[in-house]
Amino acid sequence: TIAGIASGFISSSIAIATMGGRARREPALSRPGAIGSIASILGSLVYIAALVAAADAALLRPLALPLVLAIAPPLAYALILSRQKGMATVMPESPGSAFNFKAVFIFAGLVAVFALLSAALLARFGQAGAIVTAVVTGLVDAHATAVAVATVVAGGKLASEPGALAIIIGLSANMLVKIPASFAFGPRAFALRVSLGLVLLLVGLWTGYVLYLYAPLHL
Repeated sequence: TIAGIASGFISSSIAIATMGGRARREPALSRPGAIGSIASILGSLVYIAALVAAADAALLRPLALPLVLAIAPPLAYALILSRQKGMATVMPESPGSAFNFKAVFIFAGLVAVFALLSAALLARFGQAGAIVTAVVTGLVDAHATAVAVATVVAGGKLASEPGALAIIIGLSANMLVKIPASFAFGPRAFALRVSLGLVLLLVGLWTGYVLYLYAPLHL
């Protein structure tokens, strides 16, 4: 679980692919692999909050409740899974085998390119292009969306609330892509558990956003 959280700071997509592949080779690891994958996604959300805070702390206000409610349900679900009986013990892999570092570097390069591209589009088209840009970038990486939007908000070219919505939409697109990815890389038992965690995350995320919109004075 700790390794999963840490991997979310790099890429939860790579974590899902890695853990899913291992679960496909060793079906007994489907449940612990799913727990690790969910943990990586939660780690990714924490990292997004940190990235936004570093770029524009004021943007965290409209994002705080959605992110908290996005984290809580899948975290509870992962804890329930970890307490179930009959779960196989995951033996540590040899150093360097958990991640394909070449893939990580390529992925990091793509994220950087998309972050720069989305920041340029946001700066040019402002709120009108924020949603489309967030969806396109979010399909690749939610971190890139968060950085790009927060940077534009910090520069005064986009208000905080539409910026928060763009980040939430980009994050949603990224989470939805992970559902078919979990089926592509892992066995069915693994994919179903990961998918349920993602659905819980999305329900919490949008519930938090709606509650924020309709809370008195947006408290």
